[in-house]
Amino acid sequence: HILVVQARCSLRSFLCGPTSDSNMYRYSGLALLLIGGAATADSKPVFDYTFASNCPVCKSFGNTTLKALYGADGIADAVDFQVHAGVRMGLFKDYECVLEKPGCPMTRYMLCALDTKPANIMAYLNCWNEAAVIRWPYTGVASRAQACAERSEIDWQLISACSSSDHGDQLMEREATYFTERFPDFAHAGPGKPFGVPHVYIDGEEMGAKGWAEKVPYDGYVHKLCGTGIKAAACHSPETAQVVV
Repeated sequence: HILVVQARCSLRSFLCGPTSDSNMYRYSGLALLLIGGAATADSKPVFDYTFASNCPVCKSFGNTTLKALYGADGIADAVDFQVHAGVRMGLFKDYECVLEKPGCPMTRYMLCALDTKPANIMAYLNCWNEAAVIRWPYTGVASRAQACAERSEIDWQLISACSSSDHGDQLMEREATYFTERFPDFAHAGPGKPFGVPHVYIDGEEMGAKGWAEKVPYDGYVHKLCGTGIKAAACHSPETAQVVV
């Protein structure tokens, strides 16, 4: 059983956990893009986001800072947003995620949605994050995933088929490989062992003290991205002009 911790700070420390200085391993496997553009990815700063589908802190961060950042004028077109799931192999040789059943059905649906229609994934994430955390015994996962697929105009039949297919297995395997190699400090299986999410790197630089991405304010992210030289109207906002990350 997974321990559900109600207090936000306790949950971040216990499940997500403070991070030590992890290595900056550059894994060349699955990197799911939130949106494509005419420019190549090499010409854009990379916003590398790792989250967990049912983590309360991730949902809060996604529903506030990330949503506002992605929606800021010109940011989505100027930045290469990439997203990964916090998933690792559990003690009994099944995948393990934050506050999910063994096998991580929520994360599996999320990865299939990302794979099916990357350009619409922010709408899917927004829908998912706006809903409450799914508590034990974790019922209603498929119906919520379907509702978010329909709202974000991603073909639910394709997501459902992916989730029960070998391709879904491959997506989970690739994400678990990415996660355990990128975050070796959080690769250790077991109920209550931290995952270190949400976690954000911008062009390889870890955001937030000890990797606590949710502690960085919206303006701090805009300031950091605009400092890379992108051309976005949000960079000229007076609210971000004096922010220091």
